Amino acid sequence: MRQKRKDIERNYDCTMFGRLCGVGKNNIFITKEGTYPCGRFFGLNDYILTEYNAPLEKVEKNFDKFQQIKDGCCYHDTVVRRKM
Repeated sequence: MRQKRKDIERNYDCTMFGRLCGVGKNNIFITKEGTYPCGRFFGLNDYILTEYNAPLEKVEKNFDKFQQIKDGCCYHDTVVRRKM
């Protein structure tokens, strides 16, 4: 629902859903294996942010390891795929 708010100038969530990429900003994907920055990172253990039951403050501290990308680009497509 936060994406529906009109008072937000830029909506970060996922480029797949017509928004801006939220990796390193506000997006997380939680699994039993750990917390990832996005569902597309599932299985890429180098990108696990924290254990699955960590407090959000700990997750947010790990956002700093992600470089900022140009609005409209997907972090996974722009950065991760180039390394694979």
